[in-house]
Amino acid sequence: MLQNLTELDISFNQLVELERDAFVGLKRLQKLSLQNNTLGYSFFSFPDSVLTSLISLKYLKIKFNHKHAEYNLFKSDIFDLHVPTLRTLEIDVFHPVNSTDAGIFSTNSTHLKALITGICVITELQEATFDNVKYLEYIDLSSCLIETYRSNTLQYRYIKYLDLSNTQFLSDDVSVFAFMNDIKTCAVDRLVLSNTVTDYDEVFDHFISTLFKYLFCTRIRELRLSYNRLKKIEWRTNKITSEMVKTNVSHTETEQYVYNYDIPSTLPNFRSFTKFSRPI
Repeated sequence: MLQNLTELDISFNQLVELERDAFVGLKRLQKLSLQNNTLGYSFFSFPDSVLTSLISLKYLKIKFNHKHAEYNLFKSDIFDLHVPTLRTLEIDVFHPVNSTDAGIFSTNSTHLKALITGICVITELQEATFDNVKYLEYIDLSSCLIETYRSNTLQYRYIKYLDLSNTQFLSDDVSVFAFMNDIKTCAVDRLVLSNTVTDYDEVFDHFISTLFKYLFCTRIRELRLSYNRLKKIEWRTNKITSEMVKTNVSHTETEQYVYNYDIPSTLPNFRSFTKFSRPI
């Protein structure tokens, strides 16, 4: 009956576990939403091979599932080994990744292109964090209260969209230095750093000045800094053109704008920010 189904949404249903053959026959299903249930990231809620029959699955939404902490041990093998076609994953991250050898995924997920977190306990980003997801192009960690950013976390990667809103590491000078070095070496098209500081912070203010100073050295084309507290914004180069970067500083309390060079009058001033499509 449902062999032609391409999208299935069974979110908000208080699901506790899935039957082993729950999705048998859904060979054309491309998008599955199981978010906002009470599923745990264990083989109790996800029996072995429960997703194997979904040979066309590209998009899986499974974030905001609430269980007691002991049931929320992250078992990434459920997704890595049995869903080789998966491109986009929205998921909670309960597994601590703050040890020196810890990554978000324990096994290689070579085809995953987009990662969006729901409930997230990560407080530190480091070189090992994305070791097994080397081809990520879309990263949304806006639900993670990142306190520390280590060197080489994203070095030499190509990233179409990076959202680190609501993080706290931009007030730490060591983390800012590491992040700035990564920004110079990796290719980021769209960078979102909204709501990172609510009060004036000297370290963050220096980071923003440095970011604008070296903006022409990066691949950034769209930059969002809304809902921050900036004392001033300085443009220290005349190499910025309207074709290079779109900047959004709406809803940002900025006391002073300082332009060392004339900025082209055609530089867009965006009041809204384009929503970016995720790969499916």
